[in-house]
Amino acid sequence: MAHSRLLLLLLLTGMIFTHRPEVHARSQSLQFCRKCVRNALMKRFEMQVLKCSGSNELPSSVRLCTAIQPIEWNNKTFQEKHADVLASLQMLHDGLEQAMKNRTTPSCLVNLRVIVQNYLILVKNNFQSGLVTASPSAVQHCSNETTLNKVVNGSKQLLKGKLEIFAKECPQNNN
Repeated sequence: MAHSRLLLLLLLTGMIFTHRPEVHARSQSLQFCRKCVRNALMKRFEMQVLKCSGSNELPSSVRLCTAIQPIEWNNKTFQEKHADVLASLQMLHDGLEQAMKNRTTPSCLVNLRVIVQNYLILVKNNFQSGLVTASPSAVQHCSNETTLNKVVNGSKQLLKGKLEIFAKECPQNNN
């Protein structure tokens, strides 16, 4: 019970930070860079996706860009990595929205979309790395998935993999 209250407090704090324009982006960046904040968000993700099961065929494909090629990644600037992560999250979010247009979409997909949207807001509104946009050309090594199980696993891989690697490179790393 106490753990869920802490999670709720962290989520509310994150919502306040992302919806108050007078809050300086640098302080938001520090929040995203903190490992405890990312861990709390990941716990929420894992609790929600426990409700997802089966290999239900989705009405449309969801584009997942989870892979990182180490040599390519290391040669990218922080801004390019930021754009890559943004585009990966945006494509996942857009794919989930498209799949939700069908009325028989599993409810866990709705929850997953909200979680991805929260990550997208945090990553988009953080870091003063210039105007970074989520351009699909910023990412490579993507796949189109049409089953619920593969989308859930790919989402987890994106959040625990690419996003976590990016977060460890925060300019003001507070892990």
